[in-house]
Amino acid sequence: MDPLRRKLVWVALVLTLAGAGVLAFVGKQNHDRAEGWRQRAIAAEEVVSGQRIVIGQRSQALNLRTTQVNRLAAKLRRTRSALDRSEGDVSSLSRRQRELANEKARVEDERRQLQTQQAALVSVASGFIDCSDGLFDVLDAVLDEDWDWVSIYGRDRISSCSDANASLDSYRSRFG
Repeated sequence: MDPLRRKLVWVALVLTLAGAGVLAFVGKQNHDRAEGWRQRAIAAEEVVSGQRIVIGQRSQALNLRTTQVNRLAAKLRRTRSALDRSEGDVSSLSRRQRELANEKARVEDERRQLQTQQAALVSVASGFIDCSDGLFDVLDAVLDEDWDWVSIYGRDRISSCSDANASLDSYRSRFG
């Protein structure tokens, strides 16, 4: 083999290894990002669970207040003087019941929003996982010098990263 050809082979080998190194780095970085988003999704799910507990506690408080209102109503029917003394309490309890109902509705709205955000985070994480998996597939093909596979599937695998980034940008624009 002549020296020029030998140098070209070495240059091609070095470029292939450098390319593989870059792809491995990008793949690892994307995989780490995907894992970060997955962790955020899990944290969001924990927040939603916490909101469910708050809703349960507030529902119990609302039920307690409702029971108190019913007892007061029975007393009010028995005696007119009790009505005069209790009128302020009933008004206060009714207002509190409305406040609790409004607060329960607000918490439910927040829970739905968090569920929507969680689903979006799961989608973003899945996109980055697909991207990472695709990059590893391309890297394996490059390392195996399977250039036919790379030319057929490589662009699609790498484009999944663009899709993942677009999904992340969409999430950021929607949820901040």
